[in-house]
Amino acid sequence: PDGQPESAPGINTILQDDQQEAIAHALEGRWEEAIEVNLTGIEFDDANVGCHNRLAKAYLELSRYRDARASLKAALAIDPNDRVATRQMARLPIRQLLVVVRETRRSPEQA
Repeated sequence: PDGQPESAPGINTILQDDQQEAIAHALEGRWEEAIEVNLTGIEFDDANVGCHNRLAKAYLELSRYRDARASLKAALAIDPNDRVATRQMARLPIRQLLVVVRETRRSPEQA
């Protein structure tokens, strides 16, 4: 009937298509595109833990640690036992430290 929200199967199809597109972007290292697709997925379903986890992964790959942490916190707020989010959250400080070490090594030595 007119005025009714879109049926769940229609939304699920859109989310599945977005998921496949986000995964394809990630596999090809197109992290900015992966971010955009996952943000769109979250607009459709903000309780989609997978979108939040994929978004966090893309942010991590771009060294956007604050954004990654926010995405992981959102995933854990939805499912506190989510293994992917828990594991990535635990690794986050290590990844940040590695970036600092790499940047320090690249810096020219000071006299």
